[in-house]
Amino acid sequence: MSVKKYNFLRRYSEFSSIANAIILGYSGVHHLGSVERFSVAVGLYEILPSSVVVLGAFTVVTLMLYTSVSFCVFGSRTSVAFSVATWGLLCIAVGSAYARGIDVNCGCAMSDGNLGLLSVVKVVLLFLFAITGLLANVIPANGTETTTITNAPMNRTTL
Repeated sequence: MSVKKYNFLRRYSEFSSIANAIILGYSGVHHLGSVERFSVAVGLYEILPSSVVVLGAFTVVTLMLYTSVSFCVFGSRTSVAFSVATWGLLCIAVGSAYARGIDVNCGCAMSDGNLGLLSVVKVVLLFLFAITGLLANVIPANGTETTTITNAPMNRTTL
C-alpha cells in the first residue's frame, strides 16, 4: 500500500472520529437536558418493555456522551468503535419503527421531529460513515497490508 493512500485512510479515520464525536456529543448533551422527554420518545418506538424505557434512554445518552469523551481521552480508534455501536443501535431503532409504520417524534437532536424516510437514510449514512472510519482505522501503523517473514539464517544450536 502506498504511503499516500495510507495517510489518506488515517486522516479519514481521524475525521470520522472527530465528526462522530461532535455529532453524538451534541446529541447527548441535548438529550441529557431532557431525559424525560427523550424517554417518552424511546418508549414510542415500542422496542423496549415499558419497565426499562428510562434505562434504555439513559443508555443511549450515555453511549453518545461516552463516544465524545472517549475521543478526547482514548483517541480515535476507541471513539470510532463507540460511534459504530451507537449508530448501529440507532439504525435498528429508527429502521424498525419506520418499517412498522410507527409515526413518532424520533427524538433526534438534529431533526425536524417526525420519523420519515429521510431520518432513516440520515442514520444509515452516519452509521456507514462510522463503519468506514473504523475500517480505515484498522490499517496497520506501518502502512503495509501484511507482515512478512524474513529469510534469516537459522541458528543450528537452537534446533
